[in-house]
Amino acid sequence: MPIYAYRCPECDDNFDITKPMALSDSEECCDCGAVMNRDYREERPNAGSIDYAVPKVCESLGITPSQIKDHQRDHPDIRVRGDGALLFDNTKQEDDYYNKRGMYKKPQRQRKYRIRS
Repeated sequence: MPIYAYRCPECDDNFDITKPMALSDSEECCDCGAVMNRDYREERPNAGSIDYAVPKVCESLGITPSQIKDHQRDHPDIRVRGDGALLFDNTKQEDDYYNKRGMYKKPQRQRKYRIRS
């Protein structure tokens, strides 16, 4: 059976839970009673260093064409298309960009399933 890593959003405890793949999306609760989130970085610790097959285009964080030169000065490792869309080469570069800009990337919401017996 696979081992899944979880992190509690309330008390920040980490847990490794062994359960069947069929239950991989099931909810897990911490000792404090909070519903825990899957910690995919713990399950795949080298994921941050893997390059994307093609650059990830992020249009939602795009900048205006007049800001491109300033952005390239502040973030020389991040490429910018002519329309202001940002291009990330790997997940570490993207995460570092968010941290440097003071942005927080929310974890994806977990779906809630009921297990019927």
